[in-house]
Amino acid sequence: MKRYLLVIELFFAICVYSQNSTIDGFWGFKFGESKDVIVNSIRKRFGGDIKINERKGNLFISPAEFGEIVFGIAYLRFTDDKLYSGFFTKDTKDIDLAIYISRNIKRGLCGKYGEPKNSESDMLLRYTWGKDDRATVMLELRIGKDNIEHEVSLLYEDFRLRKNSIDDF
Repeated sequence: MKRYLLVIELFFAICVYSQNSTIDGFWGFKFGESKDVIVNSIRKRFGGDIKINERKGNLFISPAEFGEIVFGIAYLRFTDDKLYSGFFTKDTKDIDLAIYISRNIKRGLCGKYGEPKNSESDMLLRYTWGKDDRATVMLELRIGKDNIEHEVSLLYEDFRLRKNSIDDF
């Protein structure tokens, strides 16, 4: 009996540990990393098949892969040459595909960060993980007007670094 209790305790300890991961970066990059380090790493990781554009000190990267999902673009935002935010977005006319993508991302994020805070309306489903005064992850599924175009977006943001930023896209 003691053996079973020990196994159950270990299982719960592992689950609690795995669901309390710290949100400390985006797309394999740590918040606070320099733009040059990130650009060099992206070029090594993806080679010549990826486009990197810069505007107002921020990076726009396309196409952008996250897991098995190919997003249209990734935005990386910087303040004082330090990464503080990253954003993926994917537009599709296929509502079933948009739901499938958002469910798969949510499942992975729940496994890493635990259960999210939810908010929803007729046209928007939003899940948020993390603490507003530190770093958060936000997953959104926007249902297009007249069911024409749908968007799945995924945002990682470090609010401690963002406080120094005044840029807009």
